[in-house]
Amino acid sequence: MTALTWHCTLFGVPTLRSSEHTQILERKTAALLAYLAQEGPTSRSHLIGLLWPDTREAAARNNLVHLLRKLKTLTGTELVTGQEVLSLAAELRTDVEGCREMFTKGDFARFNNAMGEFLSSLVYDDCPDLEDWIAAEREQWNEWRSQALLADANQLEQSGEYLEAVARIRELLTLDPLNEEGHRRLMRLQYLLGNRHHALETFRKLTTLLREELDVEPLPETLELARWIERATLPIPAQPRNRPGLPLTVLRPPALVGREREWALMEKAWEKGQIIFLRGEPGVGKSRLARDFAASRGSYLVLEARPGDMQTPYASSARNVRTILAQNPDLQLEPWIRQELSRILPELSGPTPPPPLNGQEDVLRFNEAVRQTVIAGGANLACCVLDDWQYYDELSNQQGGYMISASFPLEKSGFPRFIECFRKDELSPEAEEMLIKHLVEPGLAVLIDVNPLPADETLKLLADLGVTVHPGMRERLSQYSGGNPLFLLETVRHLLESNQLAEDSELTMPEKVGQIIEKRLQRLSNPALQAARAAAVLQTDFDLELVAELLNAPLLDFIGTWDELEAAQVVKDGKFSHDLIFETVVRATPKAIQQLLHRSAARVLTQRGAPVARVARHYQQGGDFKQAAPLYLQAARNAQQSFGVKESTRYYLLAAECFQEAGKPREAFRALVDRAVAFGHLNERAPREEALKMLFDHAHTPMEKALAHFEQAEYHSTYHEGPETEAAARKAIEIIQHEPKITIEEQTLWANLHASVAVALWIQQQIPEATEAMRRAVDALEPLGESTSLAANYSNLAVMLDHNDRHNEAIQYHIRACAIHEKLGDLPPLATTLHNLAVSYSEQGRMQESLEMVLRARHLEQQADDEHRGLALGFAATGQAYYELGNFGLCLENYNRAIENALEDTWHRGMFDGLKGELYMQIGAYDLAHDHLKISAEYPRIPPQYRSRTLINLGTLHHLQGLNPNPFFEEASELLSSSPRMISRARLWIAKADTVVPEEALELGQKVLALALEKDLGGTEISGRTRVAQAHFRMGNHAEALEQIEKACSWLTNFEPARLARGEVLYTRWRIREALGHPGTREAWQAVSDWLQMVLRNLPEPFHANFKARNPVAKGFYQHAEHV
Repeated sequence: MTALTWHCTLFGVPTLRSSEHTQILERKTAALLAYLAQEGPTSRSHLIGLLWPDTREAAARNNLVHLLRKLKTLTGTELVTGQEVLSLAAELRTDVEGCREMFTKGDFARFNNAMGEFLSSLVYDDCPDLEDWIAAEREQWNEWRSQALLADANQLEQSGEYLEAVARIRELLTLDPLNEEGHRRLMRLQYLLGNRHHALETFRKLTTLLREELDVEPLPETLELARWIERATLPIPAQPRNRPGLPLTVLRPPALVGREREWALMEKAWEKGQIIFLRGEPGVGKSRLARDFAASRGSYLVLEARPGDMQTPYASSARNVRTILAQNPDLQLEPWIRQELSRILPELSGPTPPPPLNGQEDVLRFNEAVRQTVIAGGANLACCVLDDWQYYDELSNQQGGYMISASFPLEKSGFPRFIECFRKDELSPEAEEMLIKHLVEPGLAVLIDVNPLPADETLKLLADLGVTVHPGMRERLSQYSGGNPLFLLETVRHLLESNQLAEDSELTMPEKVGQIIEKRLQRLSNPALQAARAAAVLQTDFDLELVAELLNAPLLDFIGTWDELEAAQVVKDGKFSHDLIFETVVRATPKAIQQLLHRSAARVLTQRGAPVARVARHYQQGGDFKQAAPLYLQAARNAQQSFGVKESTRYYLLAAECFQEAGKPREAFRALVDRAVAFGHLNERAPREEALKMLFDHAHTPMEKALAHFEQAEYHSTYHEGPETEAAARKAIEIIQHEPKITIEEQTLWANLHASVAVALWIQQQIPEATEAMRRAVDALEPLGESTSLAANYSNLAVMLDHNDRHNEAIQYHIRACAIHEKLGDLPPLATTLHNLAVSYSEQGRMQESLEMVLRARHLEQQADDEHRGLALGFAATGQAYYELGNFGLCLENYNRAIENALEDTWHRGMFDGLKGELYMQIGAYDLAHDHLKISAEYPRIPPQYRSRTLINLGTLHHLQGLNPNPFFEEASELLSSSPRMISRARLWIAKADTVVPEEALELGQKVLALALEKDLGGTEISGRTRVAQAHFRMGNHAEALEQIEKACSWLTNFEPARLARGEVLYTRWRIREALGHPGTREAWQAVSDWLQMVLRNLPEPFHANFKARNPVAKGFYQHAEHV
């Protein structure tokens, strides 16, 4: 590193920068460099007196030596030279030097952009002389800045750039609030912008300020200006005589016309702290209204979306963050924020790339980094204007939704106010729902429709343009434009450029504004027209260099072409000056030229590392389907691996279309299969049916037809439609029965079809046959290597083993399935398998492990860009885990979400109502329990083992209410008579044992215990021993009761009891110990108390009274406590 690379920044946060490093300066080092930069060569003795005024000279000199040595070590070079007299090295450049030169030359615009506070935020109260010197320097720089801002504003006003001039004046008034000349200039500019009432409000505020602060009245010239504005007689300045091209008033009309209603609504929303959304037709004036209103509030920043953003994830966010950082070049980003932003801004990448977004926590961290950047970058802004919201990509929209929800109220969070514009009827359904449901209806935002101008206001706008119009043309221009300001301006520009505006009114007008824009484009030179076409092909984020590269044009030769486009107001600041111009350019470009430009764009963007989906789109639109298809396929797989399932289905379809166009029907069919599989992970039936229909339409070979039927079987199995699943699978087997099966793909399909038959048998309750068939399918798949199919069928086999009460074996298969899915990056099926593994743990009573698996699955599902198929079952499984762990509040929350997200056309909804009824029964809400259990009992198509659970709970509820439970128990017993699931019968025995005489209860408890010991079911063993202990206790066999309950409690470290609450086991132990006078009685009592307190902490308060009065454990405990 050489000294030539170092630059010292003294405005803002003092830093030293090189091409590779940025170092924030310690305050005394900053003061030393600042003093030498401003005062020139200075003696050591003077410097140490400034920097260490209270230190002995020898020690102070030593401090200076140490400071200089540290500076040299930091930079690797001598930035301060000399012995007794010190000065800055000639190679070191400072920003104060550059700013001084800009001010001297009158380059006020650059001076204002480069300025900041001198040695910002540094305090030197321990160095009085130095502090006085810095204060004087700051005052001098502020004076220069005030002069420069006023001069720059004057230049901007003379050129008609009123909004930019307002921004400069507001900066001046922030610097010097009592600057009366600045207030007069602001009043004048507000009037010229058509905001007379704001100009008068500025005058009123100035008058109050002068009276309160200085006890004086405004100067006579200020009073005179106010009178001119009040009478609306302040003259509008003429355009500069020598300005080339179109008049300034036509390029930008001087005043906002006809928007008093919208402005008033915006004022009202601003006072309420609401986000403002402006909706209207293209060209109706949304952007002008938004920017004028923003300018009336202070400094603002424009953020934009572009037409091509929707194809690329986070495209809109990336552009807007880049805009914010460009506006704040000195913004210091924390390392973690910088790393997160590098996901969408490669220029911020450091030596360590950010890890993949593997979960909701990662996404939240990324979103929070963007939010913190927006807050920091908008700290000095009144608001941000977001234009063309309808072009936002979906992930940027989701990120915006997070930032808004995390930042309300905006005033407290520091998040900037937003005014957002979008086209009517062009917002995505998801964005429209977010706007109305989550922002407007709760009162967080206001939606204002910007309608076309009335005829009288259109004529007023035409008059404000200050151009000569033939009298007969005025009404026709007004009628033709339909009150759309852009249409009017484009027409006037066209007629001016063609010298027809002052001609006879019989002139025939074009039918559409697009025709007018086309005529303007025809007046461009051929190189400029080709450049406009290239920019239109790129759609989003183009610049001079990119367009030149696309056209293979020498950059220096191309600058003049680009200047021509900007002068004609075709492009501005790296985008088209209006969407309608972009659309007209696209429409007017011959197809052959478009395709040529798209192919060139694809090659250039590939070299620049653009997202594959964007490159694929250009190849597709360029007619190179062979190149586009595999790129779309890659984009689909990338999306699916990050759980962007809905996004992946779109790319799979595009890949199929491109493969078809490229003459590769086999690859096209394979892409359609992948699309159907992806839809299988979502919670919607109709899109999956459409994907299946498309699959059958494109299936031609026997293998393809069999594969279509296999996917149809998978579809039916999702909804537990056993006969339909079996029919589809057997039809596929029939089709390829005699076909050779040579490739791994063919052998995998054959095995999968037999697995589908196994699943169909399982759905139809033929559990042993299903298990054996599935085991044969797994045996056939294993030699073919690890695959998604093998993992899926490992998990299917495990589910069947669970239904045979072989849980330890099932758990091992689930774990193997998870390992394969994780290795292959198949996140959606991994989430499903984790849910299945959670069920296995739950059946054993290992509820903590079950909860961990469920939450891990939820963590994955939250990354999905749409509802995952297993979402509702996941909520239900989470609820069950919390139920068994005694957290009834979280249990209820998850059961409610399960019901909300229940898969359509399945029996799941009925099962979820049954679970919710069981919870209500446990917490004493008997009426609610009865309602939900009744719904569940009557729900169609619920399998016997799940319906029996509801009947068992109805019997228990009747018993708790003093009614006869036996009819329900008998019906449940009949349902379970043909079920191979002994654990379901154990649930009935446990419930029934609480309702019968002790001798019968003892027999039932022993049956439960025997089953638990045979099947290695820890949770069921706890319940069995508890029921045995309770029976012995009731019969007076206290010693036997104590032995059984102590053994039951010894298992509570690792297991939760099946069907019983942990509290009932603990309460039984306390009762038995108390009866025996056991020394551990107090400990047992405390354990029950702790459990009850935990339950109440997590139970919504409205349920507390019923729980205490009706839950058997709580009721017994609190009644006993009252008598102690």
